[in-house]
Amino acid sequence: MSSLSPVIRQQAWKLGIVAPGAVLSFYLSGTSTPSTAYLDAALGTATGATLTADSSGRFEPFWLGAWAYRMTLRDSLGAVVWGPTDDITNTSIGGSTAQVQFNDGGVLAGDAGLTYNKTTDALTVLGDIVVGTGVVRANSADGADGSTMIVAGGGGGTQTRGGMLRVYGNESASTGKVQLVAGNVTGSAVEVLRADGSVALVVDGATGAVSLGLQPRAGAYHTALQSLATSTETPITFNTEDFDVGALHDVSTNPTRFTVPAGGAGVYLLTGSITYATAASTVTRAWWKKNGTTHVAGGVSGLTSAASSTSLCVTALVTLAAADYVELIGFQSTGGALNTGDAATRYLQNSAQVLKVA
Repeated sequence: MSSLSPVIRQQAWKLGIVAPGAVLSFYLSGTSTPSTAYLDAALGTATGATLTADSSGRFEPFWLGAWAYRMTLRDSLGAVVWGPTDDITNTSIGGSTAQVQFNDGGVLAGDAGLTYNKTTDALTVLGDIVVGTGVVRANSADGADGSTMIVAGGGGGTQTRGGMLRVYGNESASTGKVQLVAGNVTGSAVEVLRADGSVALVVDGATGAVSLGLQPRAGAYHTALQSLATSTETPITFNTEDFDVGALHDVSTNPTRFTVPAGGAGVYLLTGSITYATAASTVTRAWWKKNGTTHVAGGVSGLTSAASSTSLCVTALVTLAAADYVELIGFQSTGGALNTGDAATRYLQNSAQVLKVA
């Protein structure tokens, strides 16, 4: 809330006029309808439609209501000194040069599109906020951590309604950039959060290392031998997990499958390794299969050896939808059963990794 009298006094003195008994009249802006000002910030004591200057030509401090005014200043004989001037509001005058002034209703310059809640200390803007070369920053006077939040949608916390935040570089220049910057100190980071507040991606401010957060991924291996029948496409079983973010794999239910979770559709990197036991030279193969029916490109073939075991490693990129599953497939044609994997040696055990990359 701002007092008007210093501004009126200053303007009168600029004209070289000292006006004892001068009268300031208040009207609704653009009309001749009388209005009132107030003698207190709570707008409890009205001045009436006029205010009279003292013997030195000074007006006592007064406050305006939440509407636009027309004002006219006359000397004690009724001659017009200043005005009539329209569209005067309680935020167009007075106040500290370091502060934006709002009326008691929380409205700036009578515009409901820009409001301030004194209880929550929140500024609400319904239109655009344009910042030139300045910086929007969060400061804390006592050195504690500051926090700036930009939220698209209905409010903070878990969003129950759709919201979108778009950040653009310079649309008129091909070199426009958008940068999210973390401080170059240990512990600083740029985080991308999910709607429930969990961390989806982290970029370490000091090292630049990227953590995928909740990006779906799983790695598993088998701690026992698995026998493959001859000339039969056999899904490889995995009974132990290295990691599993997103519950892609289960060591008990369908332990051969890696299943895309809800919301996890995208491009996946698949890697797998199968170790075949020693056998007379014969064909062995490894590849990935989707949903039990579709062969994924990128299979490999090899020949067994009577002298040592043979390991085949296969890698593929595949687009998967939610609920799709993939399996690592083994195949051998020795004419009888052939063991794969190893019960004790880790690097010889059958293994697989599935990672969403896009």
